[in-house]
Amino acid sequence: MTHSWRQIFIQYPASYLKLLAGGKLNLIRDYFSPLVIAALALSVLAIVVGVRLMWHPKQEISALTDKRTKAVLWAWILPYFLFLIWWEPGNAFYKLFIWPPIVLLLGCSIAEHSFWRSRIGALTAFSAALAAWNLGAFIFPHSHSSADPVLALAETINRELPKNATVYYKVLSPDDWYLQYFAPGRQWLPLSINNFKQPAPGPFCVETTALDYLGQSLTSHIDPQRRWELVNSKHNTRIACVR
Repeated sequence: MTHSWRQIFIQYPASYLKLLAGGKLNLIRDYFSPLVIAALALSVLAIVVGVRLMWHPKQEISALTDKRTKAVLWAWILPYFLFLIWWEPGNAFYKLFIWPPIVLLLGCSIAEHSFWRSRIGALTAFSAALAAWNLGAFIFPHSHSSADPVLALAETINRELPKNATVYYKVLSPDDWYLQYFAPGRQWLPLSINNFKQPAPGPFCVETTALDYLGQSLTSHIDPQRRWELVNSKHNTRIACVR
């Protein structure tokens, strides 16, 4: 959810840019390989070709758009646009729900302007450059689980936490859904007074919201050998088991 104006005016617009052009320089560095080199070289080459074609317009292609099409696309976009200002504004993942109408609206805008219609070749080259960049700087690095800290945490928990463990929570967060999916087999239950009266068999564990709810009363009972966490500016995910 939205917690600050910075999320709305900086992180929210930036998340739409990430939707089209993902990747980070540190991912290129960490997963540098022949495939990454080839993808980035192709991206640079496509940009050079695109810039060159911008100065050599061709005959315009014919294109038709209508107001109803644009109205439908805007009706698709606006509800999500307003909702996502409130719900996880800095997260690019949820913007995938409106990626199709955004791309289609861009296509409509291109079709309505003769300047761009005569430079389809340049736009095609720029699109190829963007695709190659995303392959080398985002898609290939994220094909490795180590590039996704939540997935890496889930795989660690899956190796180290017994299958008969029960994880209690007060509020189930998106990161918890991730852990449930990639570390399957454990039982996840809402925390209540009955959990203490009739605890489930196997290790008794709590995640972030349950830890915060129980506070200091649980600290001295935590098993240091069965504690996992991912705490940084983007995540606050913790699971700890009671001795």
